[in-house]
Amino acid sequence: MKEELKKLIEKAGTLKLLAVVICGVLLLFFSYSENADEKAAAPASSSGVTDEETKGTLEEYKAEREEELKQLLQRVDGVGHADVMITLKASNEKVTLKDNTQKKYDNPIKVSEIAAEISEGLARNAVCGKVDGNLVDLNYLIESDCSLEIITLKDSEGMEVYRHTTSHILAQAVKRIYKDVKLAIGPAIENGFYYDFDFAQPVTQDDFEKIEREMKKICEENLPIERFELPFNEALALMNDRDEPYKLEIISELPPDSIISFYKQGEYIDLCRGPHLSSTGKVKVIKLTSITGAYWRGSEKNKMLTRIYGTSFEKKS
Repeated sequence: MKEELKKLIEKAGTLKLLAVVICGVLLLFFSYSENADEKAAAPASSSGVTDEETKGTLEEYKAEREEELKQLLQRVDGVGHADVMITLKASNEKVTLKDNTQKKYDNPIKVSEIAAEISEGLARNAVCGKVDGNLVDLNYLIESDCSLEIITLKDSEGMEVYRHTTSHILAQAVKRIYKDVKLAIGPAIENGFYYDFDFAQPVTQDDFEKIEREMKKICEENLPIERFELPFNEALALMNDRDEPYKLEIISELPPDSIISFYKQGEYIDLCRGPHLSSTGKVKVIKLTSITGAYWRGSEKNKMLTRIYGTSFEKKS
């Protein structure tokens, strides 16, 4: 039986570590069982169980486990591993880079780690990744074969992520200054960004200086920007607790089985698909440009909100 297990381990060379661990546990069991005669020959306990009864029980247990193992071996041999490969899939991730070179990894790996492996400069300038055509955070964990492109500020998508993060910095600064403000939406747009707010009191362009000052402070704090996800009901509860009616409206229109993503930087949390920069300290130059009114969701039937426009750059021109 030991030999059969060893063959199984060889066959499972492309399976996950879990398969090997299972086989190892079984090997330990049979090593123990083969010493059963010695254990059975020990003096009987005070419970009155005889040597023969002890030995018989161990033999029966050993026979049952051997039968289970034989059935497992038959499954593997009979279906070419198909039954077990579903859950014991190989963990060798093959990542195809933009220049079509391929890298293989034995374990899941973050986009940022691959960038660092390519070069220190690329890791320093990386903004996000593009996995199979979809933009993801640098902390995104690659767990299967994929194509990967490391995005920097030289790419249009990189500047879009950069400015989207700046819109969150704007919202955080506004929340710090105006405690009763409600958040609507804040996307990146061509050459900049905006955020829509529901202010309890009027705000004008004269307020830009103090808002920009708070934004720069948030950048200096270099707050980590972290993504997390919640199921539908928990997402609703979070935004309800934070008294954000516009976010609640957005979430309530999603399917009830949705998993909803948020981003957190310090005390600030926002409903967002992402991706974002890894920290607020990555944003260097900020300028608020204009302020206007905007109906919620573009409909004059809804409340008029205050839209603040701005832009941001890696360095001063």
